[in-house]
Amino acid sequence: MESGELGVKSYEGSCLVFTLNSPLKTHNLLLEGLNMEKGYGQIIIESFVKALTWGVTLAVIFVISVKITLGMVKQDVKDTIDFAQKTAIHNAMNAVLSYDVFPKIKQNTKEAIEFTANTVDEQILRKHFSEKETSKKK
Repeated sequence: MESGELGVKSYEGSCLVFTLNSPLKTHNLLLEGLNMEKGYGQIIIESFVKALTWGVTLAVIFVISVKITLGMVKQDVKDTIDFAQKTAIHNAMNAVLSYDVFPKIKQNTKEAIEFTANTVDEQILRKHFSEKETSKKK
């Protein structure tokens, strides 16, 4: 076998031990994670742990990316909200204070105030006069 080739060194029970012949070092592939005696449960657990670590890593990267993006966009969003508020207020004021609508609103408000004042005044005066009349009769 030449230097750098993969070969079977020994047979130990139900597990083959592979070695890599190299002038620098002989690697035992059994110690490198190629154990043929792993059960399904151990394989599933190892795979789950690997997937979990990758998931956590990707979640951290995603959170950092979102924070950076929001940091760049934050001022633009504030400016957009301010512009929308100013535009909405301006349009509402134009609609309310337009020449056709404003006099009608003013007249309706005036009539509502007069009606309320008259109604309250009549009720208070009626009650007051009725109390005076009952006290004089006694």
